[in-house]
Amino acid sequence: YMMRYETTGAGESSLFKPERYMPELAAWTEKVHRVAPEAKVLVKIQTTFSGPYRRPGEPIPFEDSTIVEADGSRKQQDGCYLHYPAIGNSYYQYLRGLVDSVLKDNKICDGIYFDTFAYNYWSKYGRWTYDRWDGRSVDIDPQTWTIKAKKADLCKLTEDARYELVNYVRELGGFVQINHCILTRKMRSLHISAFQEYRQPMDLVRLHLTSPVALGYYPGYQDRTRWEDESDLFDDVREHLRWGVLTQVYWVVPLNQSTIYKRMYPITPVRIGPGYVIGKERIVTLVSGTYTLGSAQEPMVWFYDAKGHECSSQKRTFVQNGRLYVQVTVPQDGAAVIAAPPSLRDALERELNWTGG
Repeated sequence: YMMRYETTGAGESSLFKPERYMPELAAWTEKVHRVAPEAKVLVKIQTTFSGPYRRPGEPIPFEDSTIVEADGSRKQQDGCYLHYPAIGNSYYQYLRGLVDSVLKDNKICDGIYFDTFAYNYWSKYGRWTYDRWDGRSVDIDPQTWTIKAKKADLCKLTEDARYELVNYVRELGGFVQINHCILTRKMRSLHISAFQEYRQPMDLVRLHLTSPVALGYYPGYQDRTRWEDESDLFDDVREHLRWGVLTQVYWVVPLNQSTIYKRMYPITPVRIGPGYVIGKERIVTLVSGTYTLGSAQEPMVWFYDAKGHECSSQKRTFVQNGRLYVQVTVPQDGAAVIAAPPSLRDALERELNWTGG
C-alpha cells in the first residue's frame, strides 16, 4: 500500500520512500503465496493523491502536473495537491518510479492496484484542468450561451500516460487492477481488470463498459438502515445483479454461514443482462431459465433464498446438439450459481494449500 506522504523529520523530503517498507511487503507477499500460490499480491498506488503534502515554505510538488481550478488555484484535498500524469510531465515519471521500486528494483509483489485511475470522476477528484485547452472542452455561460472558460478533459489528457503505465507494469511481469470504469476506446483495448464503488445506478451502467464488478456497501457511500449479516451482503449482490453486475465485498459483516461469494468467482464474463452474468466458468443469476456452459459435463448448481442462505430448488438437465443444458427455478427473491466442476487436481491442490499440506 503506497501512502501518498510521510511524516518526516526536519529537513527531510516528505516524498514517500517505498524502500522503508520493502521488507514488510516482501514478508506479506511470501505469506500469501505460501497459502494461495495463485493469489496476486498488489501494491496500491493512489493515482491522484500519490504526491506529498506540501509543508509551509516548500515548493509546490510536481507543479507542472497539478490540477488547476477555474479560478486559477491549484486543486487540493486534505492538504494534498491533486496531480495528473501526462507524457513528459514530472508526475508521470514519479509514478513510473513507484512502479520500478516494487517490480523492477525489487520484485516483491505481483503487480499494481491503481486507485482513482480513470480521471472521469465527479469534481472532488478532478475532472478538468483549466491551465490548458484540449481544443474541445469549454464552460458555457447559461445566460448568454457564450464561452466563459476553456479547459482540458483529464480523462483524455491523461489517456496516453495511463496507457503507458499499464503497459509498463505488464512489461515488468506485473498484473494490473484498477478502481473505476474505463470509458475510452484506447484504454478499453487493454482489457484491464476493474471494479468501482457503487453510489448510484449510473455507476453500475458505466461498469457495462469494463469489468462488470461493483464494490459492495461502504458507510457514507450509500444509505442503509441495516448492515449486520450475510442477508445484507446478499441485498448488495441482488441489487447489482439486476443491472448485470457482480459484487465484491467492501465493508465486512459477521457471517453465520457461507455466502454466495464462495461460489461467485472465478469468472470470466462473456454476457451480461438484467439479473444475470454469464461467464466461461460459471453463471450467476436471479432469473429462472435454461442455461449452458457450452460443455457436455454436468455442472454444479447452488441455490440461495431471499436471505442469501443456501437452499434447495428445482433443476433439470438435458443434452442438445452435444451441449448439456440445465433448467433452474430460482427461489423467490433468491439466486442461483451454475458452475463447471473443477478438475480433481485443482481441487486437491487448493485443499492442500489451505491446510498447509
